Amino acid sequence: MLSKKFRVPREEMEMIMKSGKSFHTDFFYAKFLPNKFSFQRFAVVIPIKIEKKSSGRHLLKRRITSVIERFIKNSFQKSFDSVILAKKNSPTLSFSEVALEINKILEHTYKLF
Repeated sequence: MLSKKFRVPREEMEMIMKSGKSFHTDFFYAKFLPNKFSFQRFAVVIPIKIEKKSSGRHLLKRRITSVIERFIKNSFQKSFDSVILAKKNSPTLSFSEVALEINKILEHTYKLF
């Protein structure tokens, strides 16, 4: 689980979704916006339409946050907020596939900022 410092507050997610830059892969969609802090903040959204069972949504969210935690430990200090949304077939991915997809998104973000 991400520490509170690295999580985007719910109130700021709407602003990121409206005015942030976007990037998508086959399984995930992401929005990015620069922030005023010296670190990255993330939010992960798994809609009920994607996975009906809460256990499936939580499993996917744990996999994504695990990859993000590794990224935060190994990354340079860039400051942006990110919201990552799951697409339709994302619950079928294994951990290694999730890691590849999220790394694509995060690498693209580093090129933007």
